[in-house]
Amino acid sequence: MNYIPTDSVQCQTHVQVRTPTLSTIRRRKFGQLFETMGQSKKTRVFALVFLGIVVSFTFSVWTSRYARFPPLRCLYVARTRVSNAAHNLARPNAIRDEFHTKGFLFISVMSSQKYLNTRARGVWETWGKEVPGKLAFFTGHINRTDDTKYLPIIELDVPDDVYPPQTKAFKMLEYVYEHFVDKYEWFMRADDDVYLRTDKLRLYLMKFDSAEDLVIGQPGTGKKEEIGKLGLGRDDNFCLGGPGIMMTSSVLRNVGPNAVYCLNTTASYHEDVEIGRCLRQFGGVMCPWGFEAKELFRQVYEKPMEAYHGSLDAIEYIKGISFHPVKDPAYMRRMHVFFSTQHIHRLLIRKRSLDRTIENIEPFLKGSMHWTNSRKLLSDHNDRSHRNARNSSQPWESFDFSKVWALTDKPPLRYIHDGTEAAMTKVVDFSKEILLRDGESNLYEKISFDKWHNGYMRVDPLTGTEFWVELGTKYQTRDPNQGAKVTRMRRTVRIRQTFGKFIIKPEENYGVSKIPLHFIVPLMERLENFKRFLRSFEEDFILNNDPVKLLVVYFPDVASSVEQKKVFDQYVKKYPSVEMKWLDVKGPFKRAVGLQIGTDYFGNNSLLYFCDVDLVFRREFADRCRANAVLGKRAYFPVMFSQFNPKITFANKRHPGHYYYTKEAGFWRWYSFGPVCAYAKDINDSGGLNTGLLGWGLEDVDLYEKFLKRSDIEIFRAPDPGLVHVYHPHAPCDPKSTEEQQTMCRAAQADIYSSAPSCVDYLHTKGYLGYFL
Repeated sequence: MNYIPTDSVQCQTHVQVRTPTLSTIRRRKFGQLFETMGQSKKTRVFALVFLGIVVSFTFSVWTSRYARFPPLRCLYVARTRVSNAAHNLARPNAIRDEFHTKGFLFISVMSSQKYLNTRARGVWETWGKEVPGKLAFFTGHINRTDDTKYLPIIELDVPDDVYPPQTKAFKMLEYVYEHFVDKYEWFMRADDDVYLRTDKLRLYLMKFDSAEDLVIGQPGTGKKEEIGKLGLGRDDNFCLGGPGIMMTSSVLRNVGPNAVYCLNTTASYHEDVEIGRCLRQFGGVMCPWGFEAKELFRQVYEKPMEAYHGSLDAIEYIKGISFHPVKDPAYMRRMHVFFSTQHIHRLLIRKRSLDRTIENIEPFLKGSMHWTNSRKLLSDHNDRSHRNARNSSQPWESFDFSKVWALTDKPPLRYIHDGTEAAMTKVVDFSKEILLRDGESNLYEKISFDKWHNGYMRVDPLTGTEFWVELGTKYQTRDPNQGAKVTRMRRTVRIRQTFGKFIIKPEENYGVSKIPLHFIVPLMERLENFKRFLRSFEEDFILNNDPVKLLVVYFPDVASSVEQKKVFDQYVKKYPSVEMKWLDVKGPFKRAVGLQIGTDYFGNNSLLYFCDVDLVFRREFADRCRANAVLGKRAYFPVMFSQFNPKITFANKRHPGHYYYTKEAGFWRWYSFGPVCAYAKDINDSGGLNTGLLGWGLEDVDLYEKFLKRSDIEIFRAPDPGLVHVYHPHAPCDPKSTEEQQTMCRAAQADIYSSAPSCVDYLHTKGYLGYFL
């Protein structure tokens, strides 16, 4: 069927008679259908909605597969030196495919064969495996050995031992650009003697937009004598290479292709200066002038071989991210252990906080608590530390760096030392850290602490320790017109160290077997005391079939040993199965000499107990000695209970016996280190006894301090109720002894007479106090 189109009326010369196609027929039918549907209002609305859905669906499918959109960025980058068109063509077709296509950080560590087995190995075995991305060591031509095959090493086509390593540095930059520029967001150039806190580095870099042209590091302008000779502009700088140089992938994309050009146009011998010039010339960026960079990326100039050998628990290391230089791998591992411990501690604190939150919210989840009671729940339920923070009857103690003033039954003023002093210093440093982190550090160029005001502490057995620290702070700002301006403020910080849940650590039961216990007793005179000692030794150990041995070391040149030897031989004859030996030693009495002779006599694998003749025992003491002393692991220094003079303490009372533990009867002699349970090998490996000391005293303290210096031996020290020192008049202090020995001797004489209440009662009974009242 032929037809004449409607437009032929207006243009007769173009009239053509043609056969309609299939598509034309469909369009006409669709138009007729739409015209018919238009006659009904409801039908017309339905048709429009249906048509909109079809068009929208078709458009969305087309855009998700073919349409391209530019990447979303926080800020518009005004200048890009290298076109990203080729890079954009490589992007995935769908937006969903772009997630997780890039790693976060690639660290290129410049090293050489000389340091692969030392510094590089130290890096890889500490922070190198914790990088949030990838790490590789770059060297020149080297000979790979078996002990370095596990290291991720990339060999460059350059000499390995040329210094300064400018060629290696720029070739490394070029290699990273060619192989990794599209695979990571951030890139870092580092030396093999830098320590990185990778967790802090990741959090720090995440604050910035990696799509921008950014370079981060510690800014430098060179030494005073080098300024103006490094090829830098008047206001230019460079990032110090030691603490590390970080850049985004867009900066590397601009600089990488020009690395060879930068290498051929150097103006100095410093490779970090030349990298900085290259970044400025082709990347259009340079190191930020932020004053905080020196605290984040630390560089030590004075005595670099001894850098970070001191205490790491200091305020200046709190904010640090990178630390350079660390020349000795042992100190690299030391830093890693310290910062890892700090990180674990923060995680435990976070875990306790989350545990408390879960416990607080659990009644709501179970439906046993209504939301209207939430305030009471959060203040009372399993969170006593918030309740006790203000109105508590627990008194405070006042302290400074050397003294504590207490209100309890402790001495009103006592000096702190050892671990307590370190703990106090840590509390103050933590207070400084809080003040540095409270946001004000961003407003001031420099913050320092110039005065200590007050410190208070108290311990609640149910919640933990609470500290109140007052510090004087000095804030410094720099005004272009007025210069430096200093503001002083007095700041207060309250710290609560809460108790956590029990941490159970199973320990091997080393003391199960009844190994022989070797008693060593240096002796001079003291016949009656010696008889009492042997009776206690017999009743508590021999008659109970406890495997014990006894060695008495006597000094006959000072006093005759006839009577003592006669008593000793009676016990030897009475108990032939028990090993009891007597040794005579020539010369003046030296307790240290007697103990060292006994140590050598029994041999290295023997468990020894350094004993005095004034002691009496309970049978369980031997078991505690075996359990608490472990070969190569632990030495036991039991604290004995020292009795007062019974003629004063029990002047009008019946004596209750040796094993009576009250303040009137005696005290725990915590300052005495004479009793020792330890293996002979551990004693000898620690340096043994100081046999040069004359007479009594100081040899026990000397041995204790030798054990303290060993990191592989734990010292276990606790009161032992099975060890009682019976009162006896103290021997006169030897005038030939050292001044320190005489001081200790006089202090011991004063301590053992009586307690203060018993002394007052005794003086009152005798009528002596009437003259003073």
